[in-house]
Amino acid sequence: MISVDRIHVAAQAIDPVFLNTPQYHSETLSLLLGVSVVCKIETANPIGNFKGRGMDWWMRCQKGVTRVVCASAGNLGQALAYAGRRAGVAVEIFAAETANPAKIAAMRRFGAQVHLHGKDFDTAKAEGGNFANKLVSTDATKTIADGIAVRVPVLESLPPLASAVDDMMLVSDEQIVAAMRAYYHYEHVIAEPTGAISLAAAMANAPIDQGKTVVTIVTGANIDPQRREEWLRYNQS
Repeated sequence: MISVDRIHVAAQAIDPVFLNTPQYHSETLSLLLGVSVVCKIETANPIGNFKGRGMDWWMRCQKGVTRVVCASAGNLGQALAYAGRRAGVAVEIFAAETANPAKIAAMRRFGAQVHLHGKDFDTAKAEGGNFANKLVSTDATKTIADGIAVRVPVLESLPPLASAVDDMMLVSDEQIVAAMRAYYHYEHVIAEPTGAISLAAAMANAPIDQGKTVVTIVTGANIDPQRREEWLRYNQS
């Protein structure tokens, strides 16, 4: 289970390339929203997302492992491939044929064997299960935020969430795109849909959060190259 003590231990061992990520107060976004906006940038690393820390630590805790298998939309797969290459562990990743091509290329660049199977994560997950008979993965649903598009939650993640999350809110794909454009044009930061979720929520909630401090977390920069121009272009409206 997650604890402050365990986080402290992990922080002493994780590859430094994933630590001490930038954090700053955004004057532009604060003025735009009427709230004090703090940006935590989790994309300034070799895989462009925060999952490198968890996968690096997990890999360091494995003893005698020579091969690992997972299903991924792309970011976790990149993290696992990166950690596996450092540890000399073979990595097999199952992804849907419709997965983000930039993420697929990155997973392969980091040394993973990537298997594309089926049109969605259900079939990719099932195929992965048939391959190492034990699999940890998530399934996608209809949203551009592919990194958090889940229909079946990981049960192990629910207890720590229940103790740490006070509330949840939904944002639309249109609100996500608006947040991606705000990061790009005001902060000069590229965020994929999943990486812009927290700012989308802050923008939607700004009318009732006036005067408060809000921390937004950019958690992924691996944007689909085929939709980059569409999502990031300046919109006069």
